[in-house]
Amino acid sequence: MQFITIGKPPEYLRLSAVRRRPDNLPEHLPREKRRYLDAELRIHDLTATARIDLMHEYAGLVQFFDQVVAHWPEWNNSFMVWGRSSALQFQVDRGPRPSGGPDHFRVTVKLHNSRRHTYWRVETLLILSPEELEAIARDLHRLTD
Repeated sequence: MQFITIGKPPEYLRLSAVRRRPDNLPEHLPREKRRYLDAELRIHDLTATARIDLMHEYAGLVQFFDQVVAHWPEWNNSFMVWGRSSALQFQVDRGPRPSGGPDHFRVTVKLHNSRRHTYWRVETLLILSPEELEAIARDLHRLTD
């Protein structure tokens, strides 16, 4: 699998696995342990892109979504966050269930670049169903294999 897309146009996040290794890696981390994702966050007419260095085993991103899918029925006014110190951050909240309506999740996606002279930050809120969240977790496994 080349990429996965979370959300639908006009607002979505596309994650692509980077298969080639950059030549300018720091010496203290072995080349085979580095994992990269290219992230593209699209919000109407704005597109932000960044390369995310997730170190070893994609820094637990796949396990994060596995945990969300496995434990969301137990949530009561709680949320989970992944990537607090990363350029990509997810916050998944179980949305309030409307009377008789389906369960849903509010997924806040934040993407930022903190280079020395060009700081920017883009964030959006996506509404996803439990089935869409399960599909994301399944697709992340395929993307990162």
